[in-house]
Amino acid sequence: MATNNVINQSNPASVSDGGTGIDTMGVAYGVLCSGTTATGPLLVTSPGTAGQVLTSNGNAASPTYQNVGAGTGAWVLISTQDAASSATVDFANLLTNTYRYYKIVAFNVVPATNGVDFYMRFGTGATPTWVSANYQWSGVVGNSAGNPATSGSASDAQMILNNTVSTLSNTAAKGCNFVVDIFDPSNASYAKNASCMFDGWTSGTTGNNIVVSAGSYNVTGAISSVRFLTSSGNISTGKFQLWGLNGS
Repeated sequence: MATNNVINQSNPASVSDGGTGIDTMGVAYGVLCSGTTATGPLLVTSPGTAGQVLTSNGNAASPTYQNVGAGTGAWVLISTQDAASSATVDFANLLTNTYRYYKIVAFNVVPATNGVDFYMRFGTGATPTWVSANYQWSGVVGNSAGNPATSGSASDAQMILNNTVSTLSNTAAKGCNFVVDIFDPSNASYAKNASCMFDGWTSGTTGNNIVVSAGSYNVTGAISSVRFLTSSGNISTGKFQLWGLNGS
């Protein structure tokens, strides 16, 4: 039997009478939305799961919680690797046409051997084939001793991220950190460029360095993978993250 409310209407009160048009939310922690018409009963969107975001489905459907995808304007974490006496750290077959712009963030990276350089190489194909030729790179370094310097190569077996002027310390508490940007790796019509911001402790007496560098794999074609290694020995520790951003 219907129960009348204070405005002498059956419960639940309609939207036009100041009510909701519903007598239950249907789900806990849901999001309340307007109905399919201006005066229709209100609708409740499911709360979704942790990490999802409330996303519009257009002007003819209620919003829903959805996973963060490869849309424009949002960085997406693709993969994380922790070095542990590793000969290389590889992101194999992860540079795809899903994203136009990739970023590798690495921090607290410590080489096993003192006085080494830090290398980056690309891989091609699904296997992948790691490339050790046809790289160009250049870098400008500043250090805490106030001694700026430059170095580079027009033909090398890799890109050198730290700048060869100042090699790296293997002291456990003095790791290096860097951010590498790789642009449009799946585009087969262009050579592949990358840029890097790198800071780290040197093996000598100049203290901490900061290096701004850029380079290219000077062969037209797509790349699928990226590898990090040192000029000698292993990578003792360090966390490496691969991120993607899909631009227009």
